[in-house]
Amino acid sequence: MESKEIIRSTKYFLKKYREIFAIIALAIICYILYFFAVGDYNFLGNNESAYFFMSKNMFVTGNYQTPNIDANLVLSNNPLLLWLQAISYGIFKNFSMFSTRIPVALCATIGVFLVYFSGKKISSKKYGIISAIILATSFIYILFARSAATQILTALCLTLSVFSGLYSLFCTEKKRKYFWWLTYTFAGAAMLSGGILTLVVPLITVCTAYILTGKYKELFKPLYLIPGIVILLFITLPWFLMMYKQLGFAFFKGYFQSPVLYNTTIFDKFTNIESIKYLASILLLGFMPWIFSFVSQIVLYCTTSLKNTKYYFEKFNDNQPLSQFITLNIIYLVVVLAMFAITGLKDSTYIVTCVFPTAFILGKFWFDYIYKDENNRAANISTLVFNFVLMVLGAIILISAQYIGFVRGINIFPLAVSAICLILAEIIANSFAIFKDRKLLHFLSIASFIIISTMFFVVQIMNFLSSN
Repeated sequence: MESKEIIRSTKYFLKKYREIFAIIALAIICYILYFFAVGDYNFLGNNESAYFFMSKNMFVTGNYQTPNIDANLVLSNNPLLLWLQAISYGIFKNFSMFSTRIPVALCATIGVFLVYFSGKKISSKKYGIISAIILATSFIYILFARSAATQILTALCLTLSVFSGLYSLFCTEKKRKYFWWLTYTFAGAAMLSGGILTLVVPLITVCTAYILTGKYKELFKPLYLIPGIVILLFITLPWFLMMYKQLGFAFFKGYFQSPVLYNTTIFDKFTNIESIKYLASILLLGFMPWIFSFVSQIVLYCTTSLKNTKYYFEKFNDNQPLSQFITLNIIYLVVVLAMFAITGLKDSTYIVTCVFPTAFILGKFWFDYIYKDENNRAANISTLVFNFVLMVLGAIILISAQYIGFVRGINIFPLAVSAICLILAEIIANSFAIFKDRKLLHFLSIASFIIISTMFFVVQIMNFLSSN
């Protein structure tokens, strides 16, 4: 009797404070994925080292206005991340890899909690945490969250801007103006982080959303538009004016020079076979391990919700908020992919940004699978494909370990065996979850594979990337 009472009390306690436990769990996941051993590997390419030296120069010289490396101006760079890194140096009193990368890791963590609370507000806590875990464990998000470059910060600012604009469609009339003002605020931050082209993303996405819902007249409402423009200029104009005062027209000439906006047309970029291969490889590797279920979700969405496109959009406002939200995130995803193509299929900022709408879109797929007993066949097939990819990966690791040991004389066989054991454990866990119909275990097994891999192999993987 006493043991039953303890069990009952424990269940009540866990149920009462489950949101606190969810937040703690997300915080632990973020620590493992973004902060654990973040200072224990070298620069990940020239881009990261450039940001390190620019922010270090800012802190040492006290010149927080002009990005420079060894007194050479870098006019095409935006200052927001450099300011955050300089603040980090002041807090930690050193110029270590840890203090350089911490601002980006914090931005990545904020992004995870943004997705959780947005999903919770639109639908439910369960949907929010599923979407947040998908974002947190996407390979490309982890990779850039551990790099001292601007992609994560720009993606976060863009998403905060877009989501503020989208959420204004779901909030009360009284609160709508505040979310509009936040849209302009974070658009300004995105511009200081990623350049003036980033303004295109929230502009097109939010305008399309308002047109789709038939509220396009509100786009020009003075209460939203005039304060919003004032906020945007207040955030961005001072830095531009200071740079112009120092350098004159040469600043704008250097700032608007972009290495990705010349020599090819958009048609060339879409039809060039190398560009298509690059995009396909980025999507395949970047959205691991969720890419397979994401493809299944898109197919399901197109064959159900968009089966009768005209009717669907005519009755758009009659749909459930979550269904509307997913459609708006698809619009956001399409806009970001278009920007990725326009900027030359080489600007990783937009691919990192894609992970945010993808997390929400795929979150609904897994939420329906776990709690509504839907998408069973699609989820199972996608995971079986993932298992096959893991088998191929295990074979590649084994062959590579033998080759490196034979050619370079470096014994990485014990590390390879550990990786293969982890892969085998994941394949077994996935198979068990599928055949025993343990849906929550199915989802957690995939997420846990990335978390555990990061904990045990992150330093080795990052050092390998930094040396290649």
